[in-house]
Amino acid sequence: MYQREIESLTERVAALGARVVELEDKVAFLLLHESVPYVPVSAEEKAGNEAAVVELLKKGKAMDALKLYREKHQVPFDEAKKAVEELRSKFAA
Repeated sequence: MYQREIESLTERVAALGARVVELEDKVAFLLLHESVPYVPVSAEEKAGNEAAVVELLKKGKAMDALKLYREKHQVPFDEAKKAVEELRSKFAA
């Protein structure tokens, strides 16, 4: 009964695995040839950044929260706006 669903999921997982390998290869190429340093962000640092954004949202400082998110995550405006709105709906509402 569930065999088709299992096969479908197995195929999707295999496709995602192949995509991850492709993306890892691309990132390795960029790091090697573009001399871009990789600086990992710890889970604690990420949580601290999000906490600071949430605190700004709780204070009604949405633009400051958006600016801080963009600064800390180095993302475009639209991506930051979406993330800040998600944080607001989770924590600051």
